[in-house]
Amino acid sequence: MLEQTRRDLEVIVVNDGSTDRTPELCEQLRNRDSRVRVMHKKNGGLSSARNLGLEVATGEYVFFLDADDWLSEACLADLHALREKTNADIVIANFVSFDEEKGLFTFYSTDETYYEETYTPKELFARENDARDNFKTSFIHAWDKLYRRELFRNVRYPEGMLAEDDYTTWKLYLLSDKIAYLNKAEYFYRVHDGSIMTSSPWDKVFPLKSIEQRIAVLSMLGFDISRELTAYKDRLQGQEQTLLDSGTKNLEAYQEVMWMKQVFEKYHV
Repeated sequence: MLEQTRRDLEVIVVNDGSTDRTPELCEQLRNRDSRVRVMHKKNGGLSSARNLGLEVATGEYVFFLDADDWLSEACLADLHALREKTNADIVIANFVSFDEEKGLFTFYSTDETYYEETYTPKELFARENDARDNFKTSFIHAWDKLYRRELFRNVRYPEGMLAEDDYTTWKLYLLSDKIAYLNKAEYFYRVHDGSIMTSSPWDKVFPLKSIEQRIAVLSMLGFDISRELTAYKDRLQGQEQTLLDSGTKNLEAYQEVMWMKQVFEKYHV
């Protein structure tokens, strides 16, 4: 972050109760660069750390960088440039996945596929599950985005839960007037065995509750919810398999999932 070509930054480093040398390294960063602010707190998880950062941030815009990941040196400069060009409330960048175990990078965009697009919230949700350039993955994550900080006035990340961005990012889109997308690899996402996506139960990473709320809100707003319903049915299937793999120890949850599938089949949804 400190090597960004855009220099006017407020860098908030949150030490979420680390028990290794992290607190010492954070203080070294603060002593080395006056732009760095360090917050030490008891361990509360990713949502808690993000929420603290939002509470103390003073800039007009915010960006989240997770501890394992890194950015291209021009990332924030490029996102700010597109923001100024489009007056967008949120600017989304494409990203690169790095498999730490295999040492492999997966790119979803190249110089030849570069483009910029702007959307209204309704237009963005219409592209929500678009696999082109792996857009559907960029759609939901908290990272790889520059946000107008005012959007978070009544929005916080749910603490004590996984998939916190699945409950949150879509709410920020609905509060925006315009969202811009930059099809350029700016964020480097590290995938390893201990990451949430690879080590957590499927039903925790892809919860039903978050998408149920989206369906309810988008339906009331008059949005096309067909894509949300398709995603919901996919998650139901995953929930069913997870419960079966666990020996259906939670009979109530299994019956709820099977009831919903039965209703969908009856009404041909």
